Amino acid sequence: MSKKFCGLFVLIFLFASAASASVDGRVPNSTAQERFKIVLFRGLLNLAGLPLELKRTAVLEKKIYPKAWSFTVVPRMLTNVFFRSASAANDTLFFPWCTPFTDDLSPWTEAMGLPEYPWEKD
Repeated sequence: MSKKFCGLFVLIFLFASAASASVDGRVPNSTAQERFKIVLFRGLLNLAGLPLELKRTAVLEKKIYPKAWSFTVVPRMLTNVFFRSASAANDTLFFPWCTPFTDDLSPWTEAMGLPEYPWEKD
């Protein structure tokens, strides 16, 4: 990849993080350092728990779609792992730069209906 493309990619992610950080309100009474730690550790825990997403998705798909789960599990697993890893990358690399300016620390997985961590129940 060219350096221009990589630079543009990083800028897009930074602006997307800033836009998602402009929404108000989940952790109202905390300092910027506390929010930084929350976001960074959530990202690191999501990276460490990424293999649990495979098991979690398989179990949930079998429960939700008992007859068709064998057809739905692979696309759902790919989608969930992609969004979980994108959320973890955002939390560890980009979102900590936005934490001084926002109280809303909601992860990207929240928009997809996934729990904050892979070991949590829906």
